[in-house]
Amino acid sequence: MSYVFGIIFLLTSTLVTLARLPPPQPSWIALTSQRDGQGNNEIYTMRLDGSQPRRLTLTPANDFAPAWSPAAPEITFTSNRDGDLELYRMRFDGSNVRRLTDSPGQDWGAVWSPDGKWIAFVSDRDGNQEIYRMRPDGSQVERLTDSRGEDWAVAWSPDAQQLVFASRRDGGDVEIYTMNADGSNPQRVTYHPGLDAFPVWTPEGIFFVADRDNDVDIYKIHPDGGDLTRVTYTALDESYLHWSPDADRLIFGSSHSFRAESWDIYSMNPDGSQIQRLTYTLNTDNFPAAAWVMEKPWRGSVMIPLGVVILMSMNFRRARKSI
Repeated sequence: MSYVFGIIFLLTSTLVTLARLPPPQPSWIALTSQRDGQGNNEIYTMRLDGSQPRRLTLTPANDFAPAWSPAAPEITFTSNRDGDLELYRMRFDGSNVRRLTDSPGQDWGAVWSPDGKWIAFVSDRDGNQEIYRMRPDGSQVERLTDSRGEDWAVAWSPDAQQLVFASRRDGGDVEIYTMNADGSNPQRVTYHPGLDAFPVWTPEGIFFVADRDNDVDIYKIHPDGGDLTRVTYTALDESYLHWSPDADRLIFGSSHSFRAESWDIYSMNPDGSQIQRLTYTLNTDNFPAAAWVMEKPWRGSVMIPLGVVILMSMNFRRARKSI
């Protein structure tokens, strides 16, 4: 009997030990690139250090703005391959491409909620540039904003309960706003006569790019609008921000000019230190998005074969009879 309970204890201990293992670290970056010199945007992936670049799309159209699913090794992206801009979804290796939206307007900029239940995106399908959300299969489309100005560059809060976005709703300047995930309770975060755009919401605060000091740099602000901090002090312009899913690095595009044709991908610590250049191309690399993708299935627990379970049960019953 002690032998049977020893096996049960060993397996239970193994399960507990594995449950305490840290989550996998990010292993891939998806990005938009024109590095093949064909003049159109395609979707690529590469390792976090810039190695092992892989081309996922190959069309004469523009494929851009990739976003990783938090629940599966899949990527959403924007493309005009069928005429106007629509949203698509594909596997991590570029296979099984499916179209998610089909509207007479332009749909772009998809971002997954951290819990994997929603995809937020931008669309002008109703005549004005607004923010929408839908289920991962393209169903249950809901309009979240309704303003006279343009709403765009949307991102999720870490708890998936709120959204942050850029908007011109209060005049000609682009400012940062937040709202609940259902579109309620919109709140203005920044007040600046210029550009505040491309926000990402992290446990550290909201990061965004702004032209506040005669240069386009990265800033950080509390969601309530306080504690504004300048993060980068470079001669380059930064944009296309993305937060690494392990809350460790900020990934972004950078160029010698905000309107330049050539961009590269960089990463840095949230305080602006240890800036690392990841790509070196003569063409544009932008819209970076990081994710961890396990090469083999991982569920965070042990898969015990059915035969072992049956054998354990039989031995347990025999042990009880012998008591």
